[in-house]
Amino acid sequence: MESSEFSHSHFDSQYKPEQHLLFGGKSDMVDIRPETPHPDKPFPVLFVPGITGNPDAYKGSLRMLSHKGRHVLSFSHPRTSDSITDTFDSYKSLVRTRLEQQEVASSDVDTYLDDIQKRGDYLIENYPKAGESFRHALNILGFLEMKDIDQADVVGHSGGGIDAVFAKYLAPTKVGNLVLVETGGLIGKDSGLAVTGRNIKQVLLERDGVFPVNHDIDALGDNDADIKARVESVLADPQRAVDVAQLEVDKLSPGDAMRNVAHYVKGNPLQFVAETRALGFSQIDPLLEHIRKEGAKVGLIHAVDDPTFPMDGMQQSGAVRIDKDGKPGTVDGFVSVLGHHNTHAAEPRTMGWADELLTQLDKKTKAEENSEVNRGNAQSSLKDPNKESHS
Repeated sequence: MESSEFSHSHFDSQYKPEQHLLFGGKSDMVDIRPETPHPDKPFPVLFVPGITGNPDAYKGSLRMLSHKGRHVLSFSHPRTSDSITDTFDSYKSLVRTRLEQQEVASSDVDTYLDDIQKRGDYLIENYPKAGESFRHALNILGFLEMKDIDQADVVGHSGGGIDAVFAKYLAPTKVGNLVLVETGGLIGKDSGLAVTGRNIKQVLLERDGVFPVNHDIDALGDNDADIKARVESVLADPQRAVDVAQLEVDKLSPGDAMRNVAHYVKGNPLQFVAETRALGFSQIDPLLEHIRKEGAKVGLIHAVDDPTFPMDGMQQSGAVRIDKDGKPGTVDGFVSVLGHHNTHAAEPRTMGWADELLTQLDKKTKAEENSEVNRGNAQSSLKDPNKESHS
């Protein structure tokens, strides 16, 4: 649906964050259905905020995704909640109840939950200092279960990108394709203290007006030529651009943004420290490689002047690095943009790029599925020489 047809009143009438319990804590949730669903975008999109984020902080981004004809959802992470162990148990119980309501065979339910348990055990064992990232992943999956959604693509900002990858690993059929915006976990060895220091630097530079507001495209990764060309065409075609001025009324002022952060931290300072610590110990390269082997499609959007998760570290990641043999990284598309860590946090234009990435990732998924079907049909049509008649 083109921008001239987009009804802002339709979005505004639905944008009413409601507070619900999510694993022992209160979460602000939104669920926006498009006025005219796009026929080629069947899956809902869950927007996962970074630490301290909530739907209000990303309202312009949610509006853009809705404008693109997508069913979009978002939520905030509870400031108080059950222990991680209890949260994991509650999530598995929620899954069992929903599958039993769908009359799934008990043996299949047990098999599915056994797989989730094994994947959860892997995350707990291999990411012992990233418990809050695991908790956030459970929040994502629990939210989707509560909304009775079988599968959703996910856009995650900052720490929300890490959370999305954890969730995809934990429940690969529940989470579809991913677009990670300014994600953490891909700059190599890190720590919570280092992340905090870099984020403070970011806040001070923003406060002093050092960062210009510049959303232009800088370069495009060449991991996938088709995605590169398609995203490039969207950025170059003004006729396909949304009315950004209208959408930018949703953006929070710097003062409001800082008050949001302060309110979040005040809600549970110890949990905030644990969440920040988890950012430094959630290296997601191995998980990206694993979920890609399972068929996931992943796109990245990252700013060249991001001090929180610097671009030079990103470029050394196996996710985006082209190795000495010319083999591309593990992600399917990498869009590099001008700006800093929060330039794109609530920037509507960025969600236009994310929407296009999701569209192209979905096309890749379908093309590979069709290729597998055709290959299977071809193989089944071949005669087994051992069964040929010798009459």
